[in-house]
Amino acid sequence: MSSEQTEKRQAQPLLSNETPGGSGPLLGGASEIDQSPLERLIMQSTSEQEQAAAAAAAASSTPFDIQDPESAIASQEENAGPSPATLHRATIVTLIAGTLCLLTVALVWASFVSSEWFETHLTVTIGRGTRFEYSTDQTLQATNLASFLSMLLGADQQWAATVLVLTCLICPCLSMILCPSWTVDDYQAVKTGRVSRIDSGTQLPESLPRVLAENFLVRIGLLAFFVLAIMDIGTSSLALENNNTDFLVTNRTRGGMVCYTVGVACALAVVVVLRVAAQQPFDEPNPAEPAPDDSASQPRAPPDYAFQELRRPLLVDEEEFRRATIRETSSRRPAGAVTNERKLPGWKRIIVYEAGVLAVALWLPILFLPLLNITFDGLVAKFMEGGSLELYFFQLPIALHVRGLAAGTDPWMLLALGVVLLCLVYIFPLMATSVAVGAWRSRDHSKAVWFYKAILVCLQPCLCGSIFAFSLLMGIPALEPLGEYLLDSQTSGFCQSFEDVTSTSCLDIEGNYGLGLWFLLAQSISLEIFVMLTILWKK
Repeated sequence: MSSEQTEKRQAQPLLSNETPGGSGPLLGGASEIDQSPLERLIMQSTSEQEQAAAAAAAASSTPFDIQDPESAIASQEENAGPSPATLHRATIVTLIAGTLCLLTVALVWASFVSSEWFETHLTVTIGRGTRFEYSTDQTLQATNLASFLSMLLGADQQWAATVLVLTCLICPCLSMILCPSWTVDDYQAVKTGRVSRIDSGTQLPESLPRVLAENFLVRIGLLAFFVLAIMDIGTSSLALENNNTDFLVTNRTRGGMVCYTVGVACALAVVVVLRVAAQQPFDEPNPAEPAPDDSASQPRAPPDYAFQELRRPLLVDEEEFRRATIRETSSRRPAGAVTNERKLPGWKRIIVYEAGVLAVALWLPILFLPLLNITFDGLVAKFMEGGSLELYFFQLPIALHVRGLAAGTDPWMLLALGVVLLCLVYIFPLMATSVAVGAWRSRDHSKAVWFYKAILVCLQPCLCGSIFAFSLLMGIPALEPLGEYLLDSQTSGFCQSFEDVTSTSCLDIEGNYGLGLWFLLAQSISLEIFVMLTILWKK
C-alpha cells in the first residue's frame, strides 16, 4: 500500500455519509457491502414505514390542521375519569337514595304485618245537651289489608280484590327490589366512568323498561290508599239522632295505612332523587358550520382558535385560559352560517297543541263539578240529617281531615296522609301543567327549555291524577255491596231479617259517578300525554 492511500484512509471520518464510491450512506463508517443481511433488512423496513406514514399524513392533513380545544379538553376529561367532586356528589346521592330505600322496605313490610289499617267506631251519646249526658265509644271492627280483601270477596267484588292484590302487594314488592338496584347501578356508572344513562335529548333514562317502571310501577301502589280514602268518606261519619240520643259511625286511621302510604311515597322519592342527580348540566349549542364551498380542494382559512396561543397573556392560568377560549368559540356564530335545526312536523304540533289545550282547559270543570254522589236510604237514613253527599274535587282533602278529627285520628297521621294526597293529586299536576306550557313558549335549545324539561322529568313519576281517577272508578261501585256486607256481618244477620220481614233495609249506600270524574280522567290522561310529548319532542 502506498503512502498516499494510507493518508487518505486516515483522513476519512468514522461516520461518513457516503460510501467510498460516493453511492450512499454508511452505517457506523462501514460500507453497504460490509453490512450484514439483518442490518440491510432493518434499514429497508424502517425506510418503507417512514415513507408510508409521511404519505398518510400528507393525505389527511390540511394547511391548518389544528385540534379544537373543546374536543381536546373533553377527551382529556373522559380519559381522566370522574373527578373527586363527582364521586363525592354520587356518594351523597347514593346515601340519600339508600336511606329512602330502607324506609320503603321497613314501612311497607310493617304495613303488611300490621293488624290495623283503620278501625270502625260507634260513638253513642245519650242525653245530649242535658246534665245527664253520657257518651260511650265502641270498636266495631279493625280492618287491615287482608281483612279488607276478604270483605271485597265477601261482597262479590272479585275484580276489585284482584286489582288491589296486584297494586298493593306485587307492585310495592317489585319497587322494593328495583329501587335499590337502580341506586347501586347509578353509583357504579359514575364510579367506573361509564357513559351517562341519561339521553341528552330527552333527559330521560336510556333504558325503556326502566322509564316505564319509574313512571308507572311505583305510583300504582298508591291505588290502595286512594280506594280506602273513598271508602272512608262513603262509610264513615254516619250521624243518627233520635230522642236526644246521637249515634256516630267513624273510621279511625291507624298506623298500618300510614306506613303503607308513606312507604310508597318514599319509593317515589327514590326515583325523583335519582333523576335529579342524573341530570346533565346545560351545554351551550355549538356554532353552526359555515355553508359548504364548491371549491373544497382549496386551502381553508384557519379558525380563530388557531391563533389563541398568540393572544395568550404571559401570566395566566392555563386551565382558565382554555375555558375562556371555549366560551368565546361557542358564543361566536360566523356570518352566513346555516343551522341544522328542524321544525316540528305539522302533525306533531297538532297533537301537542290538542293535548296542551285539554290539559289546561279541563281544570275548570274538575274544580266546579262533583266527583261522586253518595245516597243513603233505608230505615237508618230516616234518622240522618242529610240523605245524600256530594263531593267535589277540592273538598276531598278537607273531608278526609274533618272525618279523621271526628274519629280521633292522631294529627300527625292526618298530616302525613294529607301531604301525600295534596302533593301527588293537586300540587304536582298543576306544576307539571304550568311547566309544560312554559317549555313550549320558550325558544328552542335555550337554557329555559332545559330547565323546564328537567323539572318535568322529575315530576313525571309523581303525577297520580290518573291513579286517583281510576280509584274512584273502582271504589264507587263497591260502596253499596260493601256496605250491605258490613251491616249484615256486624249485626249478626239482624238487618237481613229485618229486611225480609218489613221489606225495608236497614241502610243502603249507593254511590254514583259525578260528571267531574270523567273530566278528571280526561285531564289526567291528557296531562300524561302532554308531559311525555314535551320531554320527547321539545328541543
